[in-house]
Amino acid sequence: MSLTVTFPHYQDLIALKWQLDHYVGFPTEILKCLHFFIVDDGSKDFVSVYQLVSHYIPFLSIRLFQIMQDIPFNMPLANNIVIRFATTQHILRTDIDHVIPLKTIKYVLKELNTMNMKTYGVFSRKSLEEGTYIQPHMNTHVINKELYKLMRGYDEAYSGHYGHDDSDFLWRLQASGVTSLSLPPAYYIWQRRKIGRAHV
Repeated sequence: MSLTVTFPHYQDLIALKWQLDHYVGFPTEILKCLHFFIVDDGSKDFVSVYQLVSHYIPFLSIRLFQIMQDIPFNMPLANNIVIRFATTQHILRTDIDHVIPLKTIKYVLKELNTMNMKTYGVFSRKSLEEGTYIQPHMNTHVINKELYKLMRGYDEAYSGHYGHDDSDFLWRLQASGVTSLSLPPAYYIWQRRKIGRAHV
């Protein structure tokens, strides 16, 4: 089974490097199943983003997509781009300040068939700094690409405004009879709240 892991990027090279450094250490047999799709959401110096990502191309299967126009909070478009161009049947989407531990990736790959047209997977979440469980993350889930398309993706009318695009999408999923499958708490995601920031 193959899985696309995706997160948006906007003017934060430190967080982007942290993400890529995390995954490049995974075993080869796991990396063969993973495809990384990064959407740069209008960073002013895209060349720096491209140069950083290029260092990892020999080790990771990466697609880098550039949104040319800098629109604030343009996550709906970034998410829809991934679903349109991803080559795998399942997508694991998250934010740039979250990473997926190796054991969680292994579990997801094993259970991908349970994420079908009626079910999407959600995760418990831990603070990387404190090591404690915190509130689950609405933006992180595993979904079947065809289910995403059936829901017509994220509503891009939310672009330019903070929030509610993710809750709108999940509400439409649930209103259509799709249920969330909570992965066992042992298979959580990490959030790193204090990454620092390197503007580009």
